[in-house]
Amino acid sequence: MKLQLAIQWKHIGHGIENIDPEFFILLRAIRENGSLRSAAEITGISYRHAWGLIRRWSDHISRPVVTLEKGRGAKLTVIGEKLLWAEQLVNTQLSPELNKLSGKLNKEFNALTNNRMKPDKLRINTSHDLSITHLQILCSQSGIFEMDFHFRGSLESLRELASSRCDIAGFHFPRDKRFSTLVPYY
Repeated sequence: MKLQLAIQWKHIGHGIENIDPEFFILLRAIRENGSLRSAAEITGISYRHAWGLIRRWSDHISRPVVTLEKGRGAKLTVIGEKLLWAEQLVNTQLSPELNKLSGKLNKEFNALTNNRMKPDKLRINTSHDLSITHLQILCSQSGIFEMDFHFRGSLESLRELASSRCDIAGFHFPRDKRFSTLVPYY
């Protein structure tokens, strides 16, 4: 399950009507291109639909949002500019917070629905070794991974890994003649 929160603009007049996000996209394209036809082409909105959006929201607001002059193109009115300003302000202020909240909600729902979710900390079982201290220092400096180290014998670390009680198991493995007798245990 993946949730994403979004901002929805509504016009409250004689009832409540959602403002389609493509209205703001169209206004931005008109500002950048100075033409309703060009804005419609760039945004992939039919010219007829673009014209309808402009007319509908100008009627709802009771003020024109765009001025159209034959041979001079299109230009946002003060109201049109203010709508774009407000949309940008709201998105700049609220989108990061909504994304953070979406992440928290997704984490909570994933914890309920997915047992194989990545843990908050990597659980590492390992036997003592000088390299482990160096690894702990590197991990804490990087800030990328949070690790929870537990020191165990080699075989116990592998058993913990096999039973999903840790995420990583470090172990020693002999390279001499004892190798052949220990293979079945490992």
